[in-house]
Amino acid sequence: DADYVVVNSEFVKDTFIENGFDPQKIKVIYLGVREDFIGIKKNWNLPVDMPVRLLFIGTFGFRKGARILIEAILILNSRGVNVIVDILGTTEELDILKKQHEIPSNIVFRGTFLYEELKNFLSTSDIYIFPTFAEGSSRAVMEAMASGLPVITTANCGVPLTHNETGILIPINNSEALADEVARLINDLQLRERIGRNASSLIAEKYTWDIYADEMVKFYQKISA
Repeated sequence: DADYVVVNSEFVKDTFIENGFDPQKIKVIYLGVREDFIGIKKNWNLPVDMPVRLLFIGTFGFRKGARILIEAILILNSRGVNVIVDILGTTEELDILKKQHEIPSNIVFRGTFLYEELKNFLSTSDIYIFPTFAEGSSRAVMEAMASGLPVITTANCGVPLTHNETGILIPINNSEALADEVARLINDLQLRERIGRNASSLIAEKYTWDIYADEMVKFYQKISA
């Protein structure tokens, strides 16, 4: 019955249209990112003789691709790729996952952190991985992009990401693709830095909270004119 519906990603808009909504009624306005997250990563070189640090932020469960992440790390381990994954977030489904999968020791569960503390992980990690099956628009992914951390995720994460330019997109439910893309980024410093810088610039130019507020005001002004 609404005259208009505001959604937070093109992915969400597509799901509305698939369910019969009039696309003319749907307005996409992405949520914003705090400006103090922008550009905090300054160095894309990998540590010498140390594991490459992968980062996941969010509820470690089935919908967000926990199984895919576990399988991808097992693949990388079998290939001799030296990585460690820091998991920041809640783990309510971990006991179920442990019954179904071997959890390799290089997946480390850090628990939950205060918002300010996330910035240290974003600035010092090497690659952000988020093989989700469905989001509205993942704030954690947009914060990783803002920081300059190169991101590997799925189109279903709902963020405004261009493959090979502002991030890496993989198919859902594909652990081998995730492992392959992690390995590709590890082996390509220029790609890591280019994606990180491009993503940070994109968020700074189009997706801060001030820009979100302006977009909302413009939309209300347009429909009330």
